[in-house]
This record gives sequence, structure tokens and C-alpha cells, in this order.
Amino acid sequence: MAGITVAVVLFGASLAGPAPSAGADQIGATQDQITVLQTQIQAGASRVHQFTMAFDQANLNATTLAQQVSADQAQIGQLQGQAAGSEAILREDALLSYTGAASSGLDAPTDSTDPSVRAEYLQVASGDINDAVDQFRTDELQLTSAESDLAKQEQASRTAATDAADASQQALDLASTEQAQLDQLQGHLNELVAAAANAAQQASEAVTQGLPVNNGLLDVVRQIISPPDPPALTVAPALPATPASPGYSDAGGVWLQLRECESGDNYAENTGNGFYGAYQFSEPTWSNLGYPGRPDLEPPQLQDQAAVKLESESGWGQWPACSAALGLH
Repeated sequence: MAGITVAVVLFGASLAGPAPSAGADQIGATQDQITVLQTQIQAGASRVHQFTMAFDQANLNATTLAQQVSADQAQIGQLQGQAAGSEAILREDALLSYTGAASSGLDAPTDSTDPSVRAEYLQVASGDINDAVDQFRTDELQLTSAESDLAKQEQASRTAATDAADASQQALDLASTEQAQLDQLQGHLNELVAAAANAAQQASEAVTQGLPVNNGLLDVVRQIISPPDPPALTVAPALPATPASPGYSDAGGVWLQLRECESGDNYAENTGNGFYGAYQFSEPTWSNLGYPGRPDLEPPQLQDQAAVKLESESGWGQWPACSAALGLH
């Protein structure tokens, strides 16, 4: 019963795959971080676009308002010039009318010798000029107020444009930082993937030979758990001990047991599972050992030689199930 337990434990241990490494978890976590950063970068790009649009609009508004302010300032200058001109005409005509000289610009009376006429004319002319000057002053005040409002709006637009430019630059800086983090994570992910691929390659190379076929492993287990044969009545002559590592001319002993377990000791075995011959070689292993052709098509002596060479280079783990069942390690 103990033999059954040992055989089953050995067989189970040989077939159990390696424990999953943390590499897959690290790759998944890194991919999640990359996804988050990509989302953040896309959102940042959208913000940069919005800030750029806001800057362009604020800058356009400021430019338009500045043009309006310039036009109002020009109009105010014209009104101031008209008011000053009217006042100058009024003073000049008043003086000329008083002295009896010819008027420079107003429709003064031709009879300048009558003081009462000149006084009446001067009063009417002064009233007209004053009304015009007052209107000029009113228009000037309105334009000055409008200019002040426009100047405030222009300043507000300039401030909004500056704020939008600053926000856009901040978003660009953040996007640059996130892009650097994304590049770093992508490099880390590439390293993890390469490490995982290398580990998988090493794991595949660690056990390259096929599992037992033709119930070879079951036969070995049965031999282990079967009760020993009763002793013979006559004593047979002692046989020479089988060497642990036989030469190529005599691959008996453990090699025979290994062949029986792997293929039922069939050097021409080819079940279509991708492994060939008595030792169930894979074609890459056979080629890497330096042998031509395909194992099941080569002579038994060459297959024995290849098996001995493989065990010396890589150990009994090349045949995990059978070596465990046979206690070879």
C-alpha cells in the first residue's frame, strides 16, 4: 500500500505544473496603469483644445474692443477739435463785432456802426455757439464713458486670454508629464512581457520530451506495487551489476526501464503526438543534441546514445513522469 502512495505522489508531482508567477499579475497591473494614463492624456488633450479655443475667442474680443476704443478716441478728438474751433470762432466774431471789423466766419450784420445791432447779433451768435459747444461736450462725455467701458472690457478680455493661455500651458505640462509616465510604464511592460516570454521559453526547454505512451507508466507503477515473486528453489548464478550510466552498446538497466515507461521499449514509436522513438524525443531536442533525421527512424544504438547524452547535459528531469516513477533524480 505504501508503494501505491509513493508512486501516485511521485506521478502527481511530476505532472504538476509550476506555480503561476507574479509576472502575469505585474503585466496586468501595468496594463491597467497604462490604460488609466491614456485616458488622462486624452482628457488633457481635450482640455488643451478647450483652453486654446477660449484663448482665441478672448484674444479676438480684446482685439475688436481695442479697435472700438481707438475709433471712439478718434471721434472724441474730432469733437474736441470742433468744440475748440467753435469757441475760437465765437471769440473772434465777438471781438470783430465789437470793434466794427469784418466777421471771419459768421453771418454778421453789414451795418457795424449800430452798437445795438452788433450786441443783438453777438448774443444770438453766442447762444448758437454755446449750444453747439454744449452738445459737443455732451457727446464727448458719452464717448468718454463708452471708451472707459470698452477699455475695461478689453482689459477683461486680455486677462481672460492670459488665463486661458496659462491654463493651456499647465494642461500641456501635465500631458507631457503623463506622457513620460506612459513611456516609462510601456517600457516596463515590454520588460515584463520579455521576461515572461523568456521564463516560458526556459520552462518549455526544461521538459522537452513527451509523456509516456502505450501505458508504459502504468506498467512501471504496477511493477512497483506488485508483490515480489516467490523465491526459486534453486539459486541462480549472480548476474553482473548494470552500470548506472551504460555505454552505447548496452542500454539496459535504468535505460530499459525508462524506455519501457516512455514507449513500451519501442524504438520506432510515433503516435503522432510530436515525440518520437523509445525515449520520446522531441525533434528540436534531437537536433540540438546534434543528431540527424528523426529519432524513430534512427537505429536503437543512436537513440540510446542520444538519451545518455541528454541525461548528462540536462538530467533526468527531461523525462519527468517516468523519472519520478522510477525514482531517478
